[in-house]
Amino acid sequence: MTRRIETDALRAALARLGIERLALSIHQPSFPASRDDVGHGAPASARGLDLLRFAASLGFTSVALGPAGITTRANRSPYDGTLFSRSMLALSPAALASEAWGGAVAPGLIDRIVQRFRGAEERVDYARAEAAMDAVLRALHAGLREKPGSPQRWRGGAKPSTGVTVAGGRGSVRGDLRRDRA
Repeated sequence: MTRRIETDALRAALARLGIERLALSIHQPSFPASRDDVGHGAPASARGLDLLRFAASLGFTSVALGPAGITTRANRSPYDGTLFSRSMLALSPAALASEAWGGAVAPGLIDRIVQRFRGAEERVDYARAEAAMDAVLRALHAGLREKPGSPQRWRGGAKPSTGVTVAGGRGSVRGDLRRDRA
């Protein structure tokens, strides 16, 4: 009850100041590390969702995610990342084991992969995070290929065209996607 009163008071104060929208601007690696991400920070991870709920309780009405492109090993600045391709590191692997994905990856497998590559939680360890996400995506691909009713092109040995190779942070492109241009 107190939380609701505080939220109502915040919204009333913002309205009195003429503020209709208040956006929180945050880069995806700045989300708190969670047991269900690869140590990079993910908006859809458990702690990422907690942060978004907390921001909403403070009166924020929207979230502006910073640049989310794929970066190179030489320059991890999000401002030097790809323009249209999104970094796979911001995915929440636990979500891939959910029913929304048809349970293509066993939850226990995701947990083992994430814990195997887990680094320190206070900083992003890109090498570990990339290795973990590569393993997660390979498990997802294998699970989707084996799933009854999955598209024939996946079962026949072709890779799903996510287009981005995460391993090693090379940012190489395969399939039907083209490399982003600066």
